[in-house]
Amino acid sequence: MVARSSKKSKPVGIHQALRSLPAFDDVYLQMQAHNLELVDGLLMDMEQNLLSEYIETESTPVQQALFVSAISQLWIFGVYELLRTWRQRSREVLTFGEEVQKLSERERKERISEKRRKFQEAAKFAYGSETHHVKSFERAANDQEFLNSVEMALYRVERVFRRIEALRMSLAKHELPKAKGSLAIGTGIWTD
Repeated sequence: MVARSSKKSKPVGIHQALRSLPAFDDVYLQMQAHNLELVDGLLMDMEQNLLSEYIETESTPVQQALFVSAISQLWIFGVYELLRTWRQRSREVLTFGEEVQKLSERERKERISEKRRKFQEAAKFAYGSETHHVKSFERAANDQEFLNSVEMALYRVERVFRRIEALRMSLAKHELPKAKGSLAIGTGIWTD
């Protein structure tokens, strides 16, 4: 998964593309994006090797193909979870910002302090993580342009997310999205 930079035609990696999203300032989301980029590079190499072996032997190297398929499936699960988490947090940031910006300066500061306390309490065993979460909420409370960028990013990511979600559903649950009891095609159903 390689995006193109708008300034040049130079490829942009997954990590850099995701870090450009607003409200993606959590160190753990960034680590997950970095890990996805590492696995993406590994997968591309493995796929190239698989293709080369297929061309050389004129047959599918089954064991290698199964391994590449398994890693690809796990990569999809990772991308889905990362985007799901970011979307959820972005919606919370958006809601908070829209509510808080309507308040007086004093009430706004109180709500931000209250939000910070909640994050500190929730993260008392995860050193430093409350500071990563609260930055986007603080910014949303005071910066309409930031709120607009979060809303636009959510809109722009939605189609990609929905496609990944449908693929993940087929792979993980072996059924079609929103169709309980259905069978997804090609999800590991073996026949003899």
